[in-house]
Amino acid sequence: MGVMTSLCAPLSPPPLSEKAREQLTQDLQKYRRRLASRQLASIAASPETAGSEPLVTQYLMDVAREFMDSAANSRPTCLEHWGELFSILRIRSTAPTGEHRRAARRNLAAGLLFLAADREERFTVETELDAFGRMLDTRSGAWIRPPFAPDAPLGATAKDGVITLREIDRPAADGIVLEQCDKMAQKVPRLGATQILLFDDPAALGIPVSAAVKSPTEFQSFVDSVKQAMDVLSSLAPLWRDWIASLVPALVYMGAPPPKSDSRSESYGAGFPICLSHVRDPMRHAEDLVHECQHHRFHLWAQDVAWDSLGLHTCEFVSPYRGDPRPLSGLHLGLHAFTAVNAFRLDAIDTGLIGKIQFGALLRTHCANLFAWSTLMDFETAGGEVARYLNEVAAELVRHHAAIRTLMPDMAFREIQQHFSEHIEQVSQQCGGARNNAPVYTNWDAIVEAAKRRTRSNI
Repeated sequence: MGVMTSLCAPLSPPPLSEKAREQLTQDLQKYRRRLASRQLASIAASPETAGSEPLVTQYLMDVAREFMDSAANSRPTCLEHWGELFSILRIRSTAPTGEHRRAARRNLAAGLLFLAADREERFTVETELDAFGRMLDTRSGAWIRPPFAPDAPLGATAKDGVITLREIDRPAADGIVLEQCDKMAQKVPRLGATQILLFDDPAALGIPVSAAVKSPTEFQSFVDSVKQAMDVLSSLAPLWRDWIASLVPALVYMGAPPPKSDSRSESYGAGFPICLSHVRDPMRHAEDLVHECQHHRFHLWAQDVAWDSLGLHTCEFVSPYRGDPRPLSGLHLGLHAFTAVNAFRLDAIDTGLIGKIQFGALLRTHCANLFAWSTLMDFETAGGEVARYLNEVAAELVRHHAAIRTLMPDMAFREIQQHFSEHIEQVSQQCGGARNNAPVYTNWDAIVEAAKRRTRSNI
């Protein structure tokens, strides 16, 4: 599969025809299946890590059984939705506190109930409501409010299309059918005409919020800002809007950005929610959405590529994007996303939105991309599609360099070179000497000349 014909081709998202959307759905299913398989293998290798999480094992075994059944292969119901697998990632993450894991368990239990509702065999689980007396149904995008006390432990049963909830110490006859509870449902807001859910509380999905929960008053409303960001994408980059609407199930507010930063964003894999901080300008949200959506596309593309370095986790390289040593795969991920972000910024300048672009960020990102590309040219050993991809990146960086040279003075390039020289020294010390700590990785003009040669030779 050539890099220019792949649905998730690097750098530039193609139009999403009906056929392409069907292919994207299949790619997401395959991605989720492999992710579930890795989770199951991890538990099998270390059973003690799953001993207190029977719901995790329950779901993963359901996935395994479905794919052993040839009839189920055509419609893998366990993997049709993002919520259950995402909850497992949050439960098994080392980052969340006990409270965040409890939220993820609640969401997984709810997901399993909805999965089991159409089956003939009875499924029973113990769960609880949150502190507000709610249960999150990520499938319908609604908070269900049963008439029970907040934090109440519940027994839940699913069978023959009916889900029943009851207080844990009450008999089954006292249960309430979930359809009755649906009348008290509160819909989670959606982003405009899309199906993207908007969560202003990351804890609801088991995601820790940044330390600064309340943003300063100069930050714009999170919901208003992401709506305006999608409007920007609709007018400036409609392909990105379409891909975001097709790949991203939810946007999650995660507090204020770190000190001295204009924004912060995170995501956890293809087809999972994107977390965004508050920003002062919706253009930062537009950039972050392009960045994170590109990560999703990278994961879907890379799953079908022979790429040994993505499986290497030794942190022995300076990353121009982070302040800690990273594996080579980290540089791949950063280069792929930030090249797309700078392409978006330059397109914005070309269409008259020059006042919305931070030139310092444009230059710093470009030089970071040159740094990363040069490192990958020296240390990436994969050929074939990966080599063609790096050739495509080379052509894009040459184009970016020519445009940015007309916008920024030579002094700015020298200052950013000094910045990265200091960055190399600081990060290299953390790992006892990084493999890419030579001055050549900040010689911008020499790197661009190498990129031009790479483009001309069409290696």
